[in-house]
Amino acid sequence: MIWDDHEAAWQRNLTTVTAFHTEHGHLAIPDHQPGGRFLGIQRTRARDNRLDPDRHTQLAALDPDWTLPRGPDWHRKYHLLRRHIEAGNSPAALHRDTVIGEVKVGSWLHRQLSPWDRLAPAQQALLARLQLTPATPLPPSEPAGGEAAPSFLRAERAIPPALRRALEPPGRCTGMDRGRRRTHHDRHVAAQDPY
Repeated sequence: MIWDDHEAAWQRNLTTVTAFHTEHGHLAIPDHQPGGRFLGIQRTRARDNRLDPDRHTQLAALDPDWTLPRGPDWHRKYHLLRRHIEAGNSPAALHRDTVIGEVKVGSWLHRQLSPWDRLAPAQQALLARLQLTPATPLPPSEPAGGEAAPSFLRAERAIPPALRRALEPPGRCTGMDRGRRRTHHDRHVAAQDPY
């Protein structure tokens, strides 16, 4: 057998991306992680029809979406959410503020479900496989105070806006005025002393 350095490098990289796929469930590896730059080069070659068909087949056998047709961010978040649900978490428990790790999966999912008709049929099928469709919309974020929060919010909304402004403490910022912060305190002083 004749040793081929290129084939050895291919096998080494294929082993690296296989390990990543086993751990994460996708091949949207960031460029700075092992195997990320390798896959970026292979995607470019596939797009330019310069990737050997046998190598393309090997990568497609590992993950049919290895070319990331919906972009790396979409694939990372989808697979993070998929693994979360497969771990026994109910799709019904998701809300717009759901965070998995450091990823705001709830807001991402809301953005996917809102313009459902603009998603590709393959994206719709992937989300539907997780029982996530517009028929099961995400509720707004959970109130921070549990059961007491809704009554507090109703009571706050019941205060007329004029009274609410009068109750705000001086110095609270209300917007911009010619590049400088304008506060309730400034308005109060200006009303007393116009100079």
